Amino acid sequence: MGPISASELVAELERRRREDPVHRAELERIEAETAERRRLLAIAEQALVEDLHAVGIDVSSIWDLHKVLDARPKAIPVLMEHLALDYPDRVLEGIGIGLDHRSVRAWWSSLREMMLTTDRDVVRD
Repeated sequence: MGPISASELVAELERRRREDPVHRAELERIEAETAERRRLLAIAEQALVEDLHAVGIDVSSIWDLHKVLDARPKAIPVLMEHLALDYPDRVLEGIGIGLDHRSVRAWWSSLREMMLTTDRDVVRD
């Protein structure tokens, strides 16, 4: 069998999704694991989200912070506080992305100290 086009590949994947019980079961397992991981991360970041709400930033996840215009300067103190807490790596990554803004310059000495003293690779990165 030679090369196939993108539309043929999509058609084959759709056929397998409909007709192949093993493939369908694997997809359902992956979807269930993903949903559980998302649920656990939402629980883990709840205190952070609540603290962001307290300073007037309405997000349902740290990953939504970029969608709120001009929110980052208000969020920096909250993010700095939570960066030092024991969160799953994925939540700390979201906090780090939230700190990727020019307004964090005022916090550079604290951020530098945290990066130098932490034992968490995700915080240093």
